[in-house]
Amino acid sequence: MRRNFHYTTNALRSEGVSTDYDVHRMSSVITVGKLNIRERIANERREGILRLCRYDSEGDIKIFKHEFLILKMLAKTYTTRSHRAHYPYILGQGSLPELHYLNVTETSGKHHDIVETPKIPRPYFIIESLEPSVETLLKSNKTTFLPVNTSIYITIGCIKALRLLHMKGFAHRNVQPAYFALRLPRGGLLSRKESELSDLVAITDLSTCRRYRANLVKGRNHLTYIGNWKYG
Repeated sequence: MRRNFHYTTNALRSEGVSTDYDVHRMSSVITVGKLNIRERIANERREGILRLCRYDSEGDIKIFKHEFLILKMLAKTYTTRSHRAHYPYILGQGSLPELHYLNVTETSGKHHDIVETPKIPRPYFIIESLEPSVETLLKSNKTTFLPVNTSIYITIGCIKALRLLHMKGFAHRNVQPAYFALRLPRGGLLSRKESELSDLVAITDLSTCRRYRANLVKGRNHLTYIGNWKYG
């Protein structure tokens, strides 16, 4: 018996030097003898987030790999379940010598992929998908304000995650709701105490982190602003 897994990706958001893609698992095909049996699943299963470098330059690739190395460092340093809950797990990594995009403008019945061959293979890594983001939680609330207790415990969770980062000598320079998510367990929050929310908050983007406990280069008089005006 042989089982073949198929995956599909959909662009989610582009920011900085990377683009995020949702990774969904499609129904697999089980081969029994000469018979192929397709697995029956209710919906395509979301497996994770594929984060792909958008550019070919060595400088941009270095910036992209910086986030991956921080995630690896955190995984190696913090091994307890309570600490690891504040960061996404790395599910895979690699590089793509060719990029294939669906030609959505093609009007004929046959859709030919648009193939891009970068000068340098584009690095990528896959992390687990965590949802909802704190930003989504805020936007989905009818009153645009969360209950005071909920806001307090989510904020405490954000501080817990940032503290682990600071303990390793790194500072996050772009703290905003879009970069934090709730690690919701099965069954949602109905069976959880509100105070446990702080243990479910995870940082999902570390691309703007910078080491502050190190022998850094001499300070500069002029620097491009990094952050966001609303939460900066």
